[in-house]
Order: sequence, then structure tokens, then C-alpha cells
Amino acid sequence: MVMDLLYALLAFGFVVSCLWLVYNVPIAAAGVRQLRKNRQKPSGGKIPEERLPTFSIVIPAKNEEKVIGRLLSALSTLNYPRDKVEARATLRCVLCRQWQYVLPVCVALSASS
Repeated sequence: MVMDLLYALLAFGFVVSCLWLVYNVPIAAAGVRQLRKNRQKPSGGKIPEERLPTFSIVIPAKNEEKVIGRLLSALSTLNYPRDKVEARATLRCVLCRQWQYVLPVCVALSASS
């Protein structure tokens, strides 16, 4: 009697699991197909330079002489046209003035004390 009840319960669980799979697998397959269909493909084309926006990077730095060199070095590696970027550092230090001539992006300004 107990074994029959156990087998009936096991059979019921198996049927419910099969029905769940039959219902959900096509839904999951349709979702995966839709995701793959709508995935953005890389355009491969570059945006013309005249359509790129011009922007400014303002670097408010006070007592940052230790790290400003690394920051300006990282700015020099931007993959963006140099005439479209302007960086302004509000820091009075010799390093900024050196970068002004090395890196055309950086414009050194004196901070008012």
C-alpha cells in the first residue's frame, strides 16, 4: 500500500516535470532566437570626425602634484581627435606647464590662491 502510494507520487512528479519541460522549452528557445536576432552587430564604420562632438575636460586639482602626471599621461592616450578635446587643469605646478607643451590637449591655468 505504501509502495503503491510512493510509485503514484513518483509518477505524478514525473508527469508534472515532463509537462513543465514541454511548456517551457519552446518559450526559452523562442527567447534565445529573439535575442540572437536582435543582437546589435558592430557597424564596422567609423564616425566622420566632423560629426564628433567637441568637449572639455576640467581637472580641478588642489595639492595633487603627485598624481597629476599620471592623469595627464592617461589623457594623452585618448583615442579622439586632438582638436575636439580641450583639457584644463586648475593647478599651479611646473608639471602642468611642461605638459602644456608636450601634450596639445592640456592647457595649464593658474589657480588663484
